[in-house]
Amino acid sequence: MCAQKMSCFDAAIKLLSKRDYSVKEMAGKLKEKSYEGHTIAETIDRLEGKGWLDDEKFALNKTRYRAEISKWGAQRIRQELMQKGIASSLIDKALAEIKEPADPSYDQPHDFQESATQLLERRFGLLEQTESPTEFEEKQQWLKQRKKEKKRRLDFLLRRGFSTDESLKALSQNMADA
Repeated sequence: MCAQKMSCFDAAIKLLSKRDYSVKEMAGKLKEKSYEGHTIAETIDRLEGKGWLDDEKFALNKTRYRAEISKWGAQRIRQELMQKGIASSLIDKALAEIKEPADPSYDQPHDFQESATQLLERRFGLLEQTESPTEFEEKQQWLKQRKKEKKRRLDFLLRRGFSTDESLKALSQNMADA
């Protein structure tokens, strides 16, 4: 007795019951399950018609999650959304929406600069402002270690997707607070 194959629409509903998908992701998942192209297109049109598959909503939700929970910068969020097939205009709109929400009573504006500063402090603590040694060789070693530590902190923020400007300001704030 062989099991009957699930319809393309039912497979899509099952996928959507677990998490949101972009249109590109959904098409890829359905293609992996060996559904035909025209069936996938019909299913996606049907899901979009019902409002269950929406790239704009997906981009906004993913942007909020990555900014607030994952503590990612705008550049890394943009890169992830582009990989998921979201249009650049929708990404710009989602990033603008979390920076300045249309309904301020519902959402707090997200400040990537503040996020970078808090993340740096939480991850590494404050960069201590110790006095430099007076001996030449000791001072050279101290400067070398300090430069290495600054680079490590800066690289961390850049990998998280914060802009160079945001990262440098967060680093200088981290040093000023010490």
